[in-house]
Amino acid sequence: SEDGLFTREAVCNTVRVVMDAESELGQTVRTNHAKWREFLLNQGLENSYVDDLVQKLDSLLKS
Repeated sequence: SEDGLFTREAVCNTVRVVMDAESELGQTVRTNHAKWREFLLNQGLENSYVDDLVQKLDSLLKS
């Protein structure tokens, strides 16, 4: 709603739709979840952020 609040019924209906194996929206949510999960659990992603942080901290120390 416009005030940012939502009802218990709206939450229940949304959960039902997403959990329904026959639901197109539910299938889309599950597919996107799997893609994000694979992306975020990639060890290379974590390493790249840590490496970038170390480089920026090193740069700050040198300036």
